[in-house]
Amino acid sequence: MKAQWSTVNEFYFVVNDKYKGVNADSEKIIQEMKISHNLNGAGFLTAKDLENILFELEDDKILSIVGNTPDPANIKQLDFSILNEVIGHIMQLPLNDGDKPKIVVPEWDEKIKLNVLSEYVSQLLSNGSFQSYSSEEYLKNNSDFLADSLRDKMNEVYSHEKENKSGDTLFWAIVNSASPKAEHMYQTSAIVIMSKYFETCDIFEEPVQEEV
Repeated sequence: MKAQWSTVNEFYFVVNDKYKGVNADSEKIIQEMKISHNLNGAGFLTAKDLENILFELEDDKILSIVGNTPDPANIKQLDFSILNEVIGHIMQLPLNDGDKPKIVVPEWDEKIKLNVLSEYVSQLLSNGSFQSYSSEEYLKNNSDFLADSLRDKMNEVYSHEKENKSGDTLFWAIVNSASPKAEHMYQTSAIVIMSKYFETCDIFEEPVQEEV
């Protein structure tokens, strides 16, 4: 294949990894190819990489590649499509009791009090944070666009529900909005996602830090 081209300085293999990443053996082989053929660069372009490249382009160039995009106002299911995708993934992951949450917000207790959440709800969010590695693992193998959209969508759900709800009532309203079905396994997965954005203060009010 290399003989068909006058000069090959870099080689990247495009693979449809379905946002699951490339296995370590493949990475090792392509790096061996880089060394053996004296290439400046070599690697894989996954679905995540292609999507990131696409959304870095100007709008007119994006449209020329993917065609006209549908009007979100006419898509009734758009609000929960991203949430459903992540929730579906999390439900299939095995529990990992040995993992600890990697992000710990020092103001967790203060935030619980500020938002008038009960001890039971606080415990649900804490338990959810112990499984947050599931959503983190999934998002790191997806495009930045998905991660940003999921964050924004959770904030939208929160902003909508908080208009006439507060405390535990608000918490359960978000759980129900984020769950495709009113079933325990869906609600549990929704709480895992909520705990991630509770920690990063994308949902629920954040305690105001006093200036020193």
